[in-house]
Amino acid sequence: MRLVKIISFLLFYVKEVVLANFQIALQILTPGGGRNPEFLTISVEGLNDRQLLIVTNLITMTPGTLSFDVSQDGSTVLIHQMIPGNSKEEDRAKLETEYVRRVSEIF
Repeated sequence: MRLVKIISFLLFYVKEVVLANFQIALQILTPGGGRNPEFLTISVEGLNDRQLLIVTNLITMTPGTLSFDVSQDGSTVLIHQMIPGNSKEEDRAKLETEYVRRVSEIF
């Protein structure tokens, strides 16, 4: 079961990286037509240090996003997005369910 979750996550992550690359390329090719970058805070409560390291590195390795800071208590991560989605709530929910939840299940 764990192997299936790992393969599923790898496929998801490769898809995310490819889509992010296309979004960044489109942003570069259409100056002035993009969205304004923004900061977003996501909850990472319940993750151990290894899981937190994995989540923050995966977010940073995705083009257009950067894990900027981890709170003192390790419960939230501040992320910078070059190309935010339609709403902060949608972006936060996606990152928390797709990255944080999956990493916590695998590792």
